[in-house]
Amino acid sequence: MVSSKEPPRNVRLNRDNSDLICFSFSKPVFKGSDEDKKKNEFKYMWVMKTFLYTEESFPTNRRRVPVAKRDEKEMSPVESAVRSLADKTVELEERILSGILTRLQCLYQRIAKASLCCV
Repeated sequence: MVSSKEPPRNVRLNRDNSDLICFSFSKPVFKGSDEDKKKNEFKYMWVMKTFLYTEESFPTNRRRVPVAKRDEKEMSPVESAVRSLADKTVELEERILSGILTRLQCLYQRIAKASLCCV
């Protein structure tokens, strides 16, 4: 079950998606010769992750906000794979937890209806 210290999911999502100044995107970068790429494409596929920091936080009422700073980080194929696995693990854990909570809510509703019928 969800601990009492953790806020509800909708509150967490709102908090996580408000007052944002950092945005990121990734693009693949291939290193090595053409022959190497044909042998094992993923071994030579590095990921260039770009971080953009804005002068004002989002959401905002302005259409455009200037970028204050730009950072780029190059991730090796192994780093990229580990990051991918970690992200998928978190996503699966959240889905499993939400499924369990949904089943528990349905079970509680059935018990409540059954207890009302018996009274």
